[in-house]
Formats: sequence, structure tokens, C-alpha cells
Amino acid sequence: MSECQSWRLSDSPHDELHQPGECAVCWVECHNEVEDPRYPRCRSCYESLASSPVGWVRRLLINEENPPDYVVAALVDDGNFAVAGTARWHAARRPSLSPHHRPDPPSVSSTPTGTGATSVVETDEYGDESDDDGVGQW
Repeated sequence: MSECQSWRLSDSPHDELHQPGECAVCWVECHNEVEDPRYPRCRSCYESLASSPVGWVRRLLINEENPPDYVVAALVDDGNFAVAGTARWHAARRPSLSPHHRPDPPSVSSTPTGTGATSVVETDEYGDESDDDGVGQW
């Protein structure tokens, strides 16, 4: 087995977090065993970085080439739009993730009305538009 090649957030970082490797107060090197040789980090480091309160840390993690499924699943509902969007992109391409972690197709769309406003058009499970009187819209 190989050794983890990650920086781990320390227990008492500065208020303004420095980049990994720049500050020994904010980050410490991890030397745990890596369980899966496909990845450069141990599971503990992945989980710690994925749950970081700092958005740019989670964004860097999810933007890596091949994050593990459990990282993708943890970040699909992230409060940071960029993180969640990238995680959903990964999840949509991974049949190994349960359907719960893959994004659903949109069921509501915004359609321009020509007046500068938008109207909300509901669609059924097949993407067909309908209005309240049950007659389809053209």
C-alpha cells in the first residue's frame, strides 16, 4: 500500500485559511495508508476535505479528475453552487452511484413570454407541457 499524499486541515487553523502546504498552523501532512491504489489520499483525508467549511477547499477537491464516489455523493447537495454542480456532473456519469445521488431531470422550466418576464411551465414525467385545463400547450 502507498502513503497518503494529502494535506489535512489542522485542529486549530488560522481564521483566514492559507493554501495547503503554505502554513504549518493551518495544514498538516497526512501519512496514513491509502486503502484504494486508484486514489492519492486516504479515505479520512477525502472525508475531511469534503466536509470542510471552506468552499474553495471543497471546490478544489470536486474539481480533481476522478474523485471517489463517496466524495461525489457527499457533495451533490453542497451549499456552494459550483461544488454541487461539478459533483452532479460527476454523478450523472457514474452508474455506480445510487439514483438518489444522480441529478433528476428538471420538471419545471422557465419560458420567455416576450414581455421581458418569464412564465413557469409545468411538465409531466415525459417532458410534455400542460396547462391547468388539461389541454396541451403549443
